[in-house]
Amino acid sequence: MQRAIVSFNLLDENENTTQLEDGKTYDVILNSTNGMNQQIPTFTVHVDTLSEEYQIFGQDSIQLKNKSIYSLDKTAGAFYIKNGYMNIVPTFEYDLYKPVFFLLYYDGEKDIDTSNNKLNLNLYFNNSIQSSNNSISSFISLEMPGEIYYKFQDKGMNDDDLIDVYLNSETVSGQEQIHCKMALKDFMLP
Repeated sequence: MQRAIVSFNLLDENENTTQLEDGKTYDVILNSTNGMNQQIPTFTVHVDTLSEEYQIFGQDSIQLKNKSIYSLDKTAGAFYIKNGYMNIVPTFEYDLYKPVFFLLYYDGEKDIDTSNNKLNLNLYFNNSIQSSNNSISSFISLEMPGEIYYKFQDKGMNDDDLIDVYLNSETVSGQEQIHCKMALKDFMLP
């Protein structure tokens, strides 16, 4: 298993807790994942998942197991969101007999900036191999989480209002960021 998603609720005495405190333990109730979006893991608690402290002590498996791709296509029209899907063209190593994983991850509080109409996403990649001589450029579509659309809509945005979308990715030459400007309606499935 590369990654597991666990759903839980806090017990009654902590049910109004919105910010988990560092070093404090909480009793939790594990839930079934029925009805949850099982395709795209997201972070929605008030935790900086990319901070050094969280990665060292929190054992953030997404960031720690993220591998570098070669590059992202930066030509006009190669990165966009349409009909509820983000579309990119990465170049990456692969093995014919191993699975390849691409996911989006973000902090649901920090990376969805409704006051400035900005969205910051991160690309997770894992090719399940140590090294390979095979590389490919491929068109990849990733479903956008529905919560993004509703957070912007709840702040008064209309379907035709524009959002600056930034995608961060680890590449062999370091951290890369690509940008596009999309209408809110592009984030919803048809």
